[in-house]
Amino acid sequence: AELVRSIFLRVLSRPPSPEESSAALASLTEMDAEHAKLAEAHKVLEDRMKPDIEQREQARLANIAAVKSELAKTEAEAAARMAEAEKQRQEKIAVAQKAIAGAEAAVAAKLPEWEAKLAKGQIGWKLLDAAEMVSTKPNHKLEKQPDLSIVALGEEGKQDFTITAPVTSPVITGLRLEAMTDPRIAANGPGRSGLGNFVVSEIEASLVPPTGPEVKIAFGEAAATYQQGGYEIQKAINGQVGVEPDGWAIHPDGVGKPQMAWFRSKEPVKAAEGSRLRIVIRQQYTDGKHFLGRFRLAITGAEGALNFGLPAAVVDALALAPDKRSPEQVKALTDHLKIGDADIIAKQAALAEANKPAPPDAPLAAVKVKLATAEQPLPVDPGLAIMRRDVELSRTQLENKRLTAAQDLTWALINNPAFLFNH
Repeated sequence: AELVRSIFLRVLSRPPSPEESSAALASLTEMDAEHAKLAEAHKVLEDRMKPDIEQREQARLANIAAVKSELAKTEAEAAARMAEAEKQRQEKIAVAQKAIAGAEAAVAAKLPEWEAKLAKGQIGWKLLDAAEMVSTKPNHKLEKQPDLSIVALGEEGKQDFTITAPVTSPVITGLRLEAMTDPRIAANGPGRSGLGNFVVSEIEASLVPPTGPEVKIAFGEAAATYQQGGYEIQKAINGQVGVEPDGWAIHPDGVGKPQMAWFRSKEPVKAAEGSRLRIVIRQQYTDGKHFLGRFRLAITGAEGALNFGLPAAVVDALALAPDKRSPEQVKALTDHLKIGDADIIAKQAALAEANKPAPPDAPLAAVKVKLATAEQPLPVDPGLAIMRRDVELSRTQLENKRLTAAQDLTWALINNPAFLFNH
């Protein structure tokens, strides 16, 4: 009675009448009877639906058993099919590997002809000796090596490298970027992704003359020794950053090996004595791990078509007569020739195709889907689900009659015209 009086005073600012107090107390005592009535209705419904539920559950279990039997039979049949498919795949891999070995062995015979053509085709590149090397990651220190390459073994994260170097050529027509391997990098690099990959989102360059304004260098053409599908070299000079897929990358067959790219300026750029070249290598791939681990830059003033020139090890080997070269130098020559050999490239593509895993056995996959469907629990009748929820709610309310009665009375009074009129 005191609880009823307190609620009336708080909500309507008056005590309850004797009739109102009696009605409120009666609702409290009626809760047990209402719950018992609801529980009985629930039991009647459960008993009525029980035979049908049990029958459907038995049918479900029988169906699961039948599908499992079908699955066991299909798995046995699929094992033979999959074994044959794997056998054929391994045979294709072996054939492709043998073809590559044959093509690589044939490279040595091509060396004399290749050397004879070198003088006509190769251009000269001048290595840049960086004076300043900065990352947009303040704790990432770039370090120059004796061979003028630059290593970036520090902090991960999206970052741009800015390299500034004196210009030793009166004219600039091209820029070359070497992505170099290093045993300190996971998978030997040349990128820091963990698997050796990198993404050069954009490469930018500008000439800083001794006097006068900085001159931006616009690139029109580009080429790379290897480029990943969707991340072609031309995307490194498209003026776009941060919209994937974009930029130059080298997964899967270009990782763990040195790679090069050249960029040709749209117009020759004259460089006065004392000029500096500022190069920005933007690396904004999503995960912040795809950036160069070791690289080197070079420029050329060559007219006409550009090419990659020759690595230092190849230049050293070519300076000797064929009979004076060490096995290591011969290997350097043949390895370099393999990079651009059309026959080897085609056979490497065939090997990559053969290495693709066999597709899942279609009949087996279909039966597995069938079993997953059969194992789904039976849906509960909507009416029964509502009844179960109501009984559970009623049981919860019954555990604290005082709170439930107070909430019901408060709600009733709030919706009373007297309360609404005063508020």
